[in-house]
Amino acid sequence: MVHGPQGVMGSGTMSSVFRCEDDSPAGVVFGAFDGIRDWKVNAFTVTTDIIEQELVSAHEERHLRLQQGTPYGAALAVLGAAVRSGAYPVSSWAADVDRVRTTHEVYATFMSVAHVDGGLDVLTGNLRYLEYWRTGNVIFRAFEAAPEPLMLMEFLFHQIMSPQPVGATSDSRFMEPTVALVRGEKPDDRLQRVMLLLADDRGFVDAVVEAVRVGDEVDDNLTRLAAVLTNGGVATMDAVLQEQVSRQMVNAFNAGDHDHIGALTLRSRPTSLEDRLDYLARETVHLHHERLPVLVGHRSFPPGINPYVLLKRDGDRIGSHLWTVLISGAELQRQFDGDVDADEIYFGFLSCDRREPPGIAYLLPVTDSPKDATLGLAELGLRTLTMTTLLTYARVARRVEFSDTEPLFVLVDAAVRPFLVGLRDKGLVEWTTVAVTGDRLLHAVLLTAGNQQLHFVWIGTIYALKPLLEWLRREADIFQFVGEDYPDVSGETFALLRHVVGTFASLGPR
Repeated sequence: MVHGPQGVMGSGTMSSVFRCEDDSPAGVVFGAFDGIRDWKVNAFTVTTDIIEQELVSAHEERHLRLQQGTPYGAALAVLGAAVRSGAYPVSSWAADVDRVRTTHEVYATFMSVAHVDGGLDVLTGNLRYLEYWRTGNVIFRAFEAAPEPLMLMEFLFHQIMSPQPVGATSDSRFMEPTVALVRGEKPDDRLQRVMLLLADDRGFVDAVVEAVRVGDEVDDNLTRLAAVLTNGGVATMDAVLQEQVSRQMVNAFNAGDHDHIGALTLRSRPTSLEDRLDYLARETVHLHHERLPVLVGHRSFPPGINPYVLLKRDGDRIGSHLWTVLISGAELQRQFDGDVDADEIYFGFLSCDRREPPGIAYLLPVTDSPKDATLGLAELGLRTLTMTTLLTYARVARRVEFSDTEPLFVLVDAAVRPFLVGLRDKGLVEWTTVAVTGDRLLHAVLLTAGNQQLHFVWIGTIYALKPLLEWLRREADIFQFVGEDYPDVSGETFALLRHVVGTFASLGPR
């Protein structure tokens, strides 16, 4: 696997700024980061090696950390948002990104390998990214005698991404604070100078170690380290100036004449479990290469065929059933290629067929409520497997009746930490974990609180799962792990996971 950066594209459009791909002529893409806030893992290309998938996730998430957690990275993110709203040229943004490419890749490669057991083996034979790792390892070895060398590297890379702004102008006045930062020293040049100092000046190494103290406030460490770097000829903003510059960037951008509002969070590094959950909440898991076309309505079914023949499914533990979904048009647009109204809420039977490309999905709307549909089908000897999404459920929970005899699964499609905090306020929560079967290396967490028919389902990669489990265990007084004693919906759960993974295009926050 080669973690190859991919630049922006012309004509005012943008592709993933950093891509994680193999070194074959086909260039199979395993993951990507868009340079602003979102990153993805292609679960359909990493199907056999859990370590490889974990490294892909860790690598892309490290790009996000460096981008959102540093002044230069935050400036790039703001400018990327400006590109999307037509307020900044895509060619200029591409040049700005190129000034930091090596720094980004060295940080993302070394730090992801450092935190994934066996991660270095994944890079075997890929010369370019082994070289990025070796560069990071040179820095690490300079500080390996320090109490926390990896923590020290986090601060050092933060300050490499904190050059002094210069007096630059822009065609758009609201861009001037941001352009002033990215037109300053190149982070890649700063990295090279730091490497020379580490190699030639033992006093510089000792000063860096002394500046970053375990247990001290983040801003104090940043300010001391800024002084060390500046004395070494690498002019660096202290913590106070970083806060001022970041505030100027956001305020100026938000005051601009455009339709995009910036959202900037300046962090030195994810210093808490909450930070880690927030970063990982941006991961999108792509389940398939393309979205399925979806046909809505009974007229879309082949003539002469009873729709229920196409819709009925069999499960190993639940037998014949129909998959019913209550889902927003916006979510349907995200998952499928079809003509639906983003503002509408759709309820009906969903099925898909991927056996022959490009595949097809069928959605047969139902006018009955989920409760009445479940009762009616039960009289015909058919069970219903009902699913909605968290964002949809939040819109309809007070006015839609659901069955009180069949489970309702709510797929978490929003940021996970606010959801968990809200669930915590409802009292005792029971939860368990389930491995997704098949060739998608995913895991699910099921949670239920009070209403034993209501089950919240989070599905994601093993990398994103780890801090989620850590948070749940930390909150064990409310979130009780019950394992196999979880309410007996195993048959329904495995059927649901099979349907979702086989049908949906992607998982993650919207």
